Amino acid sequence: MKKHRFVLNPLGYPTPHDTWGSHRDNGKPSMQYQQDLSAQHGFTLTELVTVIVILGVLSVAALPLWFNRTDFEQRGYFDELLQATRYAQKLAVASNCNVQITINAASFALAFQSAPFGHCNNANIELPGKPGPYTAPAGVVISGGTNITFSPSGRANTDATISVDTHSLRVYAATGYVERQ
Repeated sequence: MKKHRFVLNPLGYPTPHDTWGSHRDNGKPSMQYQQDLSAQHGFTLTELVTVIVILGVLSVAALPLWFNRTDFEQRGYFDELLQATRYAQKLAVASNCNVQITINAASFALAFQSAPFGHCNNANIELPGKPGPYTAPAGVVISGGTNITFSPSGRANTDATISVDTHSLRVYAATGYVERQ
């Protein structure tokens, strides 16, 4: 009488092996089952080298098209200018002094303006964690440069729209709100 046991084949499905445990094999799995287990699955060296070469060619040819450094610098400088403008407005409220941000085609700067009561002095302001000067990287152009003064109430002295290439921000005089557009 043959013993039938179900074992998993290399694909993971149960298959009957009638010789497993028979007296002919002394209780060992059959030769066919041992050969199935020893079959190797994987990639050849040629396939692996081909994939590595293709990835190398793509990284040299295609990646520079996806990652343009100028676009990255434009967006980074725009974000820096936007945050500096918001910082100037908040600093004016917190310090109870007028704060001016001067924006021109190549840079921006922040400064306190002297107050009529004399408790504010004319001094340059540095952004937290980043000392000046705040100049635009090569290839980045600012348009709509102006001087914006924020009063202690947070209001701006003028409405302004400033563009850094394709990105722009707007300052509303009535409220001092700085909006990304």
